[in-house]
Amino acid sequence: MRFAKTLITGVLSASLIGVPFAGTSLADTATNRPPVAPAVQQKDRHLEVSVSDDQVASGDSYTVTVETKGVRYVGTATITGLNGRTYTVRLRDGRATKTLTVPEGIRPGTYQIHATVDGRSASASINVTRAIRHNGRH
Repeated sequence: MRFAKTLITGVLSASLIGVPFAGTSLADTATNRPPVAPAVQQKDRHLEVSVSDDQVASGDSYTVTVETKGVRYVGTATITGLNGRTYTVRLRDGRATKTLTVPEGIRPGTYQIHATVDGRSASASINVTRAIRHNGRH
């Protein structure tokens, strides 16, 4: 009986000592270690928009390029052209292009092309000039 009492006391003591350590280590791993990689990606990630020509005439075409920097993003981007229409393009490795046409009759001036990806937006300027009219004379 003495042996059984000593054995039970020893086992219970050992298990009580181990419980607080196990509980603390589980709590630490679950709540106190934020993921490092997503924070770095979020900080360095940004969006860029560019146009093929900074000056185009009414009726001419231009190409809009959208690039995400800092991550190899695959998804979609929304581009808003000179006429206010929106176009959805698919990003491949963080990049997409779309060729658009300057609407006939748009007034000369500087306009903004906008793009949005995952709530982030960027713009590029484009200068529209008058269309050159050919009267058929050589």
